[in-house]
Amino acid sequence: MEKERMIEEFARGKIGEFYVSEDKFTVGSCMLDSENAVLIEAIDPQGKWDGYYWFKKNTLTEVNYDTKYLNKIELYREYWNNNHDNCASIKSSDLSINIIDLIKIAKQNNVIITIRRDSEEELDTGFVTSIDGNSIKMECINLETAELLETIDVEIDKINFLEIDSPDNRLLEYAYLKKKND
Repeated sequence: MEKERMIEEFARGKIGEFYVSEDKFTVGSCMLDSENAVLIEAIDPQGKWDGYYWFKKNTLTEVNYDTKYLNKIELYREYWNNNHDNCASIKSSDLSINIIDLIKIAKQNNVIITIRRDSEEELDTGFVTSIDGNSIKMECINLETAELLETIDVEIDKINFLEIDSPDNRLLEYAYLKKKND
């Protein structure tokens, strides 16, 4: 119950550190939350927009805000906001806290997503090729070579993390499509 209370108290638009383990966290601001999930606008260590991250709340171990590190990141973010546009290709107003809606948005916009499943340590990155009830087919892309790796079936309720519309995935998508069309 304590973890859920921390998320509920997290103010929208205020940046925080969202921990999934003692030393692994994402910096971002809470956009949407529900009883079971939270959608974060992620920020990279340079203060730049870094995509939208969806987490199951039960995977979060801690949320901190108002730290010295976050004060620095907020200044970095202020710099980028004043000097450069947000590079999101999906409008934040189109997003949802519902993971099925997010997967449909990714498929409709043909963008690469990254997921982590409950039983897996590794992440899977690729295109959603179909949605069938509570499962998806995903063409995974090799992060090292930007080539097609495999097609996997994933049960949606087993996903505990989803990254959508991130700069890293857009770069991978560009390299994959460039190699595929050459």
